[in-house]
Amino acid sequence: MLVIRCQSFDLPSHQNRNQGSENRMSTPSNWPWLQRLGSLRLTTALLLIVFLEVLVGTFVEARLGLWASHTYVFENWWGGLPLVCSIAAVNLIAAFLVRFRWKLRNAGLLTSHIGLVGLLLSGAVGIALTKSSNLDLGAGQTSAESQVGEAWELVVVEHAGGTIQTRGIELESLEPGLALQMGSPQDQLRVESLVGHGICDSLGIAQPLPDPKEASQRIPALSLSAPSPDGSVHRVSLDGNRPMAGLPGGRGLLLRRAVLPLPFSVELISFRREVHPGSTRPKAFESRVRIREAGGAPREALIKMNHPLRLGNFTLYQSSWREGELPGQERTILAVVENPAGKLPYWATFLIAAGLIFHLAPRLRKPSAAGALLLALAAAAPTAHAAPQTRAVPPSLRELPIQLDGRVRTFETFASHTLMQLSGRSKIGTMEACEWLASVVLDPARVDSLAVFLVEHPDARDALGLEGKDRDRYPWSKLGPLGPMLLSFADGSARKPQDARTALDREFLRLSDAWQRYSDLRSALVFLRPESVNGGELLPGTPRNFLELALESPRHGAVLDSLTGIPDSSRTPTEKARLGAYQNTFRKAQAWEAISFPVLPVRDSVHLPWNSPAAELFGHGTADPDLRKALLDWKSLAANWATDPIQAEAAAKSLRAAAVASAGATVDLRAFRAESLHDKIRPFLWALVLLLASGILSFVALRKSKPAMTKVANAITLSAWFLVGIGLVLRMLVSGRPPVTNLYETFLFSAFVVIPVFLAATRLRGWVAGSFLAPLAGATLLVLAKGFASRGDTMPVLVAVLDSNFWLTIHVLTITIGYGGVVAAGIAGHWHLLKLRAGSRDGSEIVRGLAAFGLLFTFVGTLLGGVWADQSWGRFWGWDPKENGALLIVLWVALMFHGRSSGQIGTRGFSVGAVLSISTVLFAWFGVNLMGVGLHSYGFTEGTAWGLASYAVAEAVFLVWVLRTRKLPAPQA
Repeated sequence: MLVIRCQSFDLPSHQNRNQGSENRMSTPSNWPWLQRLGSLRLTTALLLIVFLEVLVGTFVEARLGLWASHTYVFENWWGGLPLVCSIAAVNLIAAFLVRFRWKLRNAGLLTSHIGLVGLLLSGAVGIALTKSSNLDLGAGQTSAESQVGEAWELVVVEHAGGTIQTRGIELESLEPGLALQMGSPQDQLRVESLVGHGICDSLGIAQPLPDPKEASQRIPALSLSAPSPDGSVHRVSLDGNRPMAGLPGGRGLLLRRAVLPLPFSVELISFRREVHPGSTRPKAFESRVRIREAGGAPREALIKMNHPLRLGNFTLYQSSWREGELPGQERTILAVVENPAGKLPYWATFLIAAGLIFHLAPRLRKPSAAGALLLALAAAAPTAHAAPQTRAVPPSLRELPIQLDGRVRTFETFASHTLMQLSGRSKIGTMEACEWLASVVLDPARVDSLAVFLVEHPDARDALGLEGKDRDRYPWSKLGPLGPMLLSFADGSARKPQDARTALDREFLRLSDAWQRYSDLRSALVFLRPESVNGGELLPGTPRNFLELALESPRHGAVLDSLTGIPDSSRTPTEKARLGAYQNTFRKAQAWEAISFPVLPVRDSVHLPWNSPAAELFGHGTADPDLRKALLDWKSLAANWATDPIQAEAAAKSLRAAAVASAGATVDLRAFRAESLHDKIRPFLWALVLLLASGILSFVALRKSKPAMTKVANAITLSAWFLVGIGLVLRMLVSGRPPVTNLYETFLFSAFVVIPVFLAATRLRGWVAGSFLAPLAGATLLVLAKGFASRGDTMPVLVAVLDSNFWLTIHVLTITIGYGGVVAAGIAGHWHLLKLRAGSRDGSEIVRGLAAFGLLFTFVGTLLGGVWADQSWGRFWGWDPKENGALLIVLWVALMFHGRSSGQIGTRGFSVGAVLSISTVLFAWFGVNLMGVGLHSYGFTEGTAWGLASYAVAEAVFLVWVLRTRKLPAPQA
């Protein structure tokens, strides 16, 4: 790990920097305006203004939608970001002339700022020249023009010389009272009323409606008047309900979205939409199209998520889809982006990256050759689960594949996730999750009385008539009978819009999902139990359970035929009871089709979800030998797992082998083994234990100045870091992608980044506080990650828009490293402020070095995100909230460095800025996810608003307390 010493400008001395002096070239005395224009103080002010405008624009987007944020903030030349960024570009150009020293040692700094100017200019050019539109096509349809989603036009249709002529008039050019000449001076249309989004009333006057969030939902309304041949005035009204109207003289009017002629035509050959099996998450959208360009032969192309089609300055990418006019027909929506300046951001990004590397390379501190102390991983890793088991779970059952939410996992992993979701715990008393789930499936009566279901909201507890304390847990024996009431409450909550749901609504939805899942699991093998036929009462000649009924179907079919052949009046009471039992059995079995326990792979497991044994039995009978064998294995497992472990293991082993063979490529045995090892050694839990131990030990060593104890603490911390790394590698083997695709993983990866950063500072700079802050920061991040682990599968499948492993790796890893660096700077800033209050300057250079490290990776990661966006969606920057959050971090840390270089903030102020940068990171990390808008989502944001608010209050209290003493330590001699 390298510690970076970075200064934004080459200043002569610390004293001059704090006095606000600037290192500038000699300039003519009659150019004071140029010096003020290139002032570093102006740069700092502009950075602050841009930061505030991006922040405000992000909240406007969440509140009013993307259209409002673009119109009033991001693309508004009169006071919006384009104006401020233009001034910033002028400020940089002036700085080149009066402030920067044109020397070889500053070449990297100059190059990066030239690239920054290019990036600002490319943004301005992009706003002016980029045109975005959509192609909405059904199979077999061809179009050579696309619709501009945010623009509308009035089309005048005329019949002349036996042909139809049309003339489009941009709606933005119209205003009430404007006269449109149609031919002769007497022949004109007059605009009576016009609103950007509205409807015409009964009098034909356009009335405004509240603006929707999305620009695509804005539908204008207008009324016009035209003279009639008899001298009267003909009035027409156009809106979303009445987009067409006739005029005197055979003319017509049409209100439609503006169209953009294309230099090529696009024909949709086919559209395919696929979801991950067993889930509703979209896996892939793709359109096969035929392109015809002028003078060229037709050619076919495939457009799919993250794989656009480029035609000169045009980019076509898969945007969305919609249902067609007829059932079963799906239409593709292709976004068309025309950007003549599309290469400019690439050149600017290259210059910035090259300049930063050239500037920072000479300032890197090379680490010494001293080796790091390590503890043996065997001492840190757990050996086995120490919890007593009252009933052993067959090893092969633990490794049985089960499909859920789009991916296949082991029975043991599924058990851990399910129990955590239902109860918020990894065990029920001394019973581990796998034994609990095996009991639910094989012998539900054994665990129905265990308190499993966590009810967090007291109003939900009271509404269900339950008694207990807040955040209490209840068994199935109490919650099970309340299912109809709970599902009714949840149905009412589900009917509300998502942004209108209260905490109580979300609790009902969570509980209903938990109730349904447990109900399915305890009914998964219901066909093996006596209650599956005739309510548990065995009549003479009837089967003991539904499985026997199915296996002996010829005999029972003959009995049923004989019973139905007897007239009702001639049946004996016993025959009537037996016939009623058969009929009741089949009626009950119909409900099994909805049971979800997907452990039986189907033939097309790549695209279709697996099935439940009960549903498969009822749907297909037992004619299939493989199904018959699987059902008999389940019967053997249920009968023997409590009394004969050998027979139970043999049945489980047979089930596992059959599932793996049937599932084919959908079961990755290497991933299975990695996930099983991950669940057994629990690396992140034991890493947390080691970090807590190291934190206590290093704190004692710091207070008592014990170097030997500090070395031991560092070794323990490094061992914990290795465990985190092992856990991340195992997760990559399971998911096949970088471990940064949701908030849980980003916290883990940030811990992996932050720990060695502090240890490196400790080793290379002799900063003893790093020995304490490394385990403190790592443990904090792991605790935060643990809080998100109880909210669902932590390795879910990705939606199609994010399924791009190359850019996911290069962009997300880079920017997450940057986030970790900025968080580390903030933690070091806390320490420095505490030491300043105590009269010491310890840590000031470390704060700046970590901030520079975080700024470098966050900035590069943000630019790489722009490249990803352009490669996948045809635009370099779209002001998505997640993009804005990353930009806010860059702006804030850059503001800190420029403010310090200009003398506007000192050492204390820089550390305060570093402390506040953690809040900026948290906002970018998952605060923007709470807004419910944007393309990016890492999930797991439920309930985090209070956590963010609590952190902000605690941070404010800390800053007030630490800054109330203004006494500074004496300057060093």
